Amino acid sequence: MLKIYDSLDAVPEGLREHYKLIQGKYVPELSDDHPVLATNKTLLNEKNTAESKVSGLETKIAGLQADVDSAKAGNVPRGHVAVTKAEAEALATLKEHGTATEIATKLTEHATLKAEAETRARQDSL
Repeated sequence: MLKIYDSLDAVPEGLREHYKLIQGKYVPELSDDHPVLATNKTLLNEKNTAESKVSGLETKIAGLQADVDSAKAGNVPRGHVAVTKAEAEALATLKEHGTATEIATKLTEHATLKAEAETRARQDSL
């Protein structure tokens, strides 16, 4: 097995031609198709892909956190909707006449009753 050496003198004489100096250490010189280098390239690509995904998620988290902070600053509790004063007054007026379902039922019945009343009035006049 080839080792990493601190100095050229520590490398055995017969192997010195197969070593090169990288970052202050003498390491074995490997061909580009060596399995170690191929695995290293694969791992480096996977690491870069994972880092870019993490970066994208961090950006998304920051955006969502900003949305939450702005929602908290608005003092509108979750599940509520801010409406204009005119809409709130209209809603208060409508509440006097019942719930939304009751009002819808009354409007449907009104159209039917109005048509019946007109028919009766026409028959009476004839």
